[in-house]
Amino acid sequence: MHKIYTAFMMLVLASCANVNDIKNLDQATVSSFNKALAIGYKDFAKKSSWRDSSYFKLKSKNAAKGQEVLPEDVSKWKNIPEVEVDNLRWARIKLDNVLIDSVRADYPVQLANIQKLYDCWLEMESRGVRKEKIEECRMEFILEIGVLESILMPILPVEEKQAYAQI
Repeated sequence: MHKIYTAFMMLVLASCANVNDIKNLDQATVSSFNKALAIGYKDFAKKSSWRDSSYFKLKSKNAAKGQEVLPEDVSKWKNIPEVEVDNLRWARIKLDNVLIDSVRADYPVQLANIQKLYDCWLEMESRGVRKEKIEECRMEFILEIGVLESILMPILPVEEKQAYAQI
């Protein structure tokens, strides 16, 4: 009888739970990197075009669920000038070099912001918005990844330092 009562009470309590409480329970198992990424993409979605806004909201939701959310692939976006495609490919290589588990764990907020800035730069280039807006994302990306690389360089294994030297 006690088991039935306990099960009944759990059912009653679950039905009374606020949706936000359930979201908060899920958040307990999500990494700090994914939490920061979810917040960054949610904020960025507000600044995106109506066409891209729902896409970046989805990336935010997926990050909040703890799913792996990768930076955008420049080859899948249209209307980007060829010189910027090359710049974005270079930026993606630099980003991929720091998107490793140890950096996600030690610098979650910084790394999530850098990934969001990369996607911001790419999305703005694709839309062809005012150069000032594109430059805002691009320059902030370059600055922030440079800061993170300067922090990481002294602690990277020799092989990874050599890989950076080739970029």
